[in-house]
Amino acid sequence: MKYDRIQEMLRYITPGLFLMALILLIHFEELIEDKTLLETVKGFEAIIIALMPFVGFVLGYLIECMMTWVERGLYCARISRPSRKVLHGKSELYKLDEKYADAILDGELVNDNKTANKFQQIAKQEVGDNDLVNRYYYQSIMARHILGAYLIAGIYWLGFAGGWSLCHLVYFLISLAILAFFWYHQNCVYMKYLFAEYAKKIMSR
Repeated sequence: MKYDRIQEMLRYITPGLFLMALILLIHFEELIEDKTLLETVKGFEAIIIALMPFVGFVLGYLIECMMTWVERGLYCARISRPSRKVLHGKSELYKLDEKYADAILDGELVNDNKTANKFQQIAKQEVGDNDLVNRYYYQSIMARHILGAYLIAGIYWLGFAGGWSLCHLVYFLISLAILAFFWYHQNCVYMKYLFAEYAKKIMSR
C-alpha cells in the first residue's frame, strides 16, 4: 500500500534528519563563527539539500539496527515486553477487554517474555496487513528511532563534543527517560490494538 511505503521511508529518514539536526545544534556556535565554512556551504546549497534525504535514510537505517539490538538486550535483561504487560492485564491503561484476553490466552498464563513473544508472533501472522494496527506499529517504531537518534547525539555530545555541565547532563537524562517512556507506551498501545484485532479474528471463527 502507498501509505505503508511512505511510512517505511519516513521511519528511516525522519530519525536520520533529527540526528543530523541535533549534531548541528551541538556545533551551532562553532559553525556560525566559521565564516569560511559558511561561504563554502553557500556554494553547495543545492547539492547539500538534495543529499540530505539520502544521508538521513542511511543514518535512520543505522539507528534502526542499533535500536533493534538495544530492544532485544532490554528484553533479555528481563525488562517486561509490552506484549506481556498487555496480556498480563495488571495495567488499567493497556488492559485488554476481558473477553479478548480470554479468547487469546484460553487459560494459559503469561509469566515471562518468551510466552508473551509467542502470542505476539502468532497475533502478527493472524492479523496480517491491518490499517489500524499498522498505524500504531509505525508510531511505536518512530518513537523508538527518535529515542535512538537522541541517545546517539547525547553520547556524542557528552563523550566527544564537550562544552557540557552537570545541568546539561541532568537535562539529557531526564529527556532521555521521557522519550524512553513514550516509546514503551507507544509499543504497549500497538500491542493492545494488535491483540484486540487478533481476538476478534478468533471470536469470529
